[in-house]
Amino acid sequence: MEKGSTVTYVLSLGVDYVTVPDVTDRTVSEARTTLARAGFVTFEQHEFSSTVDKDTVIRQSPTASSRLERGGAVTIIVSDGLELVTIPDVVGMTMKEATSALLAAGLSVSKAGNTADDAEVIEQSPVASPSTDDKDKMEKMTVVTITGKTEDIITPWPETEGEILSSGDSDSGGA
Repeated sequence: MEKGSTVTYVLSLGVDYVTVPDVTDRTVSEARTTLARAGFVTFEQHEFSSTVDKDTVIRQSPTASSRLERGGAVTIIVSDGLELVTIPDVVGMTMKEATSALLAAGLSVSKAGNTADDAEVIEQSPVASPSTDDKDKMEKMTVVTITGKTEDIITPWPETEGEILSSGDSDSGGA
């Protein structure tokens, strides 16, 4: 550089930090717009939620009121709504097999009737899903009640010492 040349320089004021806005409980579209206006890039992750409506922001990272460099990334976790599962047909299985199948499908189990592991399931409520379409599915953790077959129990009548009783007879047999 020659003596007497002009030197131009730019003085940096440092990194431009911006407060992250709160976008929880907003729709994805609203959250993206709000974050873009504040100067941030948005990334999405999705998860099921039984408490937050589908396509609504559950939480964000970094959290609201954090300070982040303008142009930085904010990740929003978006609700996919309720997780739906297909209810398997467990009628005819043993109580143990049915319980395993229902738990593996993400459902809860309530037992009625004969609850022994080897008892045959004769009824389930709600019934099995007729298809794998969402309209035929149930919310994950739905309680499915299975009823085990009870064995026929024959109760002997008490000894009547040869008497034949009809519904009109009294207990005492007297007048």
